[in-house]
Amino acid sequence: TTPWVMDAARAFGNPNLHLAPMAILSFHPLKTITCSEGGMILVKRKNDADQLAEMVNQGVGNFRMTEMQAALGISQLKRLDEFVGRRRQIAGHYLEAGLVPDLGPDCVWNVAPMYVSDPQAAVGYFQDHEIDARLPKPLTRDSQKAKYVMLPLYPLLQDDDVWEIIKVAEGVKKKWPKP
Repeated sequence: TTPWVMDAARAFGNPNLHLAPMAILSFHPLKTITCSEGGMILVKRKNDADQLAEMVNQGVGNFRMTEMQAALGISQLKRLDEFVGRRRQIAGHYLEAGLVPDLGPDCVWNVAPMYVSDPQAAVGYFQDHEIDARLPKPLTRDSQKAKYVMLPLYPLLQDDDVWEIIKVAEGVKKKWPKP
């Protein structure tokens, strides 16, 4: 039987990863841990790992990370709890300000979605105020209709930066209220 696979691209650091027989992680620059690109599959069972190892060179490409990318990932892995804790702290400030929905206590807050009526205009307003809010990456026709912007959640954001983001987001909330 084929095991179910957890799409954990945005969940590195979530305590529930152990529930799935397989979980797929992403190391994209906007994820919790980055190696600049790439990902990893976590498996529980040796036979699943053996099957995956056999499939590696079967026409799907095998893009191994460089030693530099691996070193970057390892250095960040040592700080995983710190990164997740800081993201949760920033998201907590956004929650208190009523800017984002509550995604639950286990959320690692890879994305802080602020729902607005006009995401394009809202991102432009943030950019005018030198804030790096982003639109969701359009992966499907449905996600192109998404009515949210992604607020900055970088662990290295200083508290003064977070308060400035909240101040500008309050203006966005007034101009383009949640649909």
